[in-house]
Amino acid sequence: MTYLILKAILSAIIIVAVSEVARRSPGIAALISALPLIAVLSMIWLWRDTGDADRMAQYAQATFWYVLPSLPMFLLIPVLLKRDIAFWPALGAGCLLTVLLYVAMVALLGRIGVKAVKQLLLYGLAALAEIGGCFAFWAWLRLDRSPLWLIPGMVSLAIFAWVLALSEAEAAGRTYAAYGGIYILSSLVWLWAVEGMRPDRWDVTGASICLFGAMIIFYGPGRT
Repeated sequence: MTYLILKAILSAIIIVAVSEVARRSPGIAALISALPLIAVLSMIWLWRDTGDADRMAQYAQATFWYVLPSLPMFLLIPVLLKRDIAFWPALGAGCLLTVLLYVAMVALLGRIGVKAVKQLLLYGLAALAEIGGCFAFWAWLRLDRSPLWLIPGMVSLAIFAWVLALSEAEAAGRTYAAYGGIYILSSLVWLWAVEGMRPDRWDVTGASICLFGAMIIFYGPGRT
């Protein structure tokens, strides 16, 4: 019983610390919240209770997959708040989105397997790195930003090439072809989220066609 009480107290201390720090510095509070403190403590408790390496590995891997559906909530809520939507409805919308994404993730993992989901995530990360790197050059040449923007831009492009090379596809050309659909979709998300321009119906239609073609390449027999 003492052990359970200790775990509950430590978890509560983290929550209280985040809420208090947020009053003075939301950025630092967000950093604390983003740190996987609860997950690390849970792994420590689990290891102390069981000492089972296989169970620990399964827990850590499952945590990775189930963290992903919770991330879009932290993008949706600020967007809604900036559009003068009250906090509670915005929070409710964020929670609803998270629930739907959790259901989708469970269904996706069960239907196509971890390997295929991993490949899609690699494409998503590669797209983010490529778009970010290219935008650094765009900002320098078109938006009169400092040449120093080129440094993180080149690093981002190097990360893009490295991540895309992690693909398990047998041929580079096929990897790039399948990745193209994800890149186009991610570019429109960037257009809306970063540049503040809402994609029109032609953008959405074109991206949908490209994404459909990429999925045909991606899901061809023996590909995933």
